[in-house]
Formats: sequence, structure tokens, C-alpha cells
Amino acid sequence: MAKIKYTKNELKAQRDALTRFRRYLPTLLLKKQQLQLELRMLEGQIAAKRNEEEKARADLAAWVKLFSEPFDFSPYIKVTEIKRSSGNIAGVTVRDSELAGKRLELLKEALPGVSRVAVFWDSPARGEAEVLKSAARSLGIHLQFVELKPPFDFEAMFKAAKAQNADAIIVLHAPQFYVNRTRLGALALDNKLPTIASFRDITKAGGLMSYSTDVRDEYYRGAYFIDRLLKGAKASDLPFEETATIKLAVNLKTAKALGITIPQSILLRADEVIR
Repeated sequence: MAKIKYTKNELKAQRDALTRFRRYLPTLLLKKQQLQLELRMLEGQIAAKRNEEEKARADLAAWVKLFSEPFDFSPYIKVTEIKRSSGNIAGVTVRDSELAGKRLELLKEALPGVSRVAVFWDSPARGEAEVLKSAARSLGIHLQFVELKPPFDFEAMFKAAKAQNADAIIVLHAPQFYVNRTRLGALALDNKLPTIASFRDITKAGGLMSYSTDVRDEYYRGAYFIDRLLKGAKASDLPFEETATIKLAVNLKTAKALGITIPQSILLRADEVIR
């Protein structure tokens, strides 16, 4: 059988496709496992809520019988108009990219002398990077962008930040940073670079602070929409929600190791203080 020869462009296209596959597969597998876990938990919670609802309805029915009489309001109430939207999208929008400027403000508040900040970014965080640039101009901070590239050498990224004399690091919201969040936190502490991120686990593992939406809450709401759609609900009948829960976490153990005193103004606003 004759061998098939590929052109250089075809081989490059195959290599690029393989790189993208390897890059995003760990994130997709993680998301799948997390959603499966959340769905199982939600099934138990939904069953418990249904039991509570049935009990509440039974208790309420007894009081209604005691204190009220049947009354037909239809002659007095008339619906004149019903407004509803139409569309084919429902779900939860994540606001983390919009919070980039606030993270930089918190970093400046914690470290008033900071002037050079290394930004760890990847292509999914382009929008967040633009928000960050605008905030940096108003705060007088010089940003040094360090891009994540295959084979995802995070140690090299920290070395690059130190070579550029960065005072601190901000980690943007991107899949590979989430997958490697524990390693990033440990490296931040090892390299003695105060780090703020959008993932709480980076802070827990050695970062200084995180300011972000509640990822677990987003998964709960996402699972809720999946459940409704699988049961036949129309997307046009479901809302499109914006995550409202935003949490600030501060790692005082890291602060002590780096010789940083966190201002009381930040500690009072923190939702979680790791001691």
C-alpha cells in the first residue's frame, strides 16, 4: 500500500489541532466530572426541597381552612396584558473578567508601593486583559504581560516575572490556570511574589488574595438550567442570570511569610481569612 505524504501546511495543521486538543481536554474532563457531581448533589437537594414543599403546603392548607372561606376573585380581577421575552439561550453569565480592575485596586490597597505587576494571561482572557489595562492607567501601575504557552511551564512564567522586577502578580481567568491552580499558589509562595487571582484555590495554596464570583454557585445554577431543559422546559421560558455572589479571600499565612501587613480595611471586607 502506497504511503500518504502530507504537505508542510497539512502537517502543521495537524500539529496545531493536536496542541489545541491537549490544551483543552483536561479542562473539559474536569468540568464533566464537576457537573456530574453537582447533578447528583442537586438531585438529592431537589428531592428534599420537594418534601419540604409538600409539608409546607399541607400545613398551610389546614390554616387556610381555619381562617378563610372560599372566594371567587375572577369577577374583580382581569388580566389585560402578559409580557414575555423570546429567545433560545438560558444560563448563567460569569462576571470574572469584569472584576479584573477591582482585583488590581485591592492589590494596590494591600501593597501601596506596588508599581510593576506581572500579568499571567492566556488567550481566553483577552477581554479581561483589556479591562485590566484601563484600571492600571488610572492607578499608575505598569503591567508586564507574561503569556501562557505550551508546554505550560509555570515555573518559567514566575522566572520571567522576577526577571522583569515585578512587585506582584495577577492571574487572569483562564482554563489552564484553573486546572493548575494549586501549583500556581505554591509557586507564588516559593517565589515570594504576592499574587492575586480569580480562583480561591490559588490563594488557599499560597497566593495572597482572590476576588471572584462563587464557582460552586455557578455550577449549581448551571446544573439547575440543565435539569430544567432536559425535563422539557423551553429556553425562552428560563431567565439568563448574572452571578451575584462575589467573595474576597485573604491568606494571612502567605502575608506573614512575605512580610506583608494586610490593611484592616481589607480584612473587614474579606469573606474568608486563611490563618
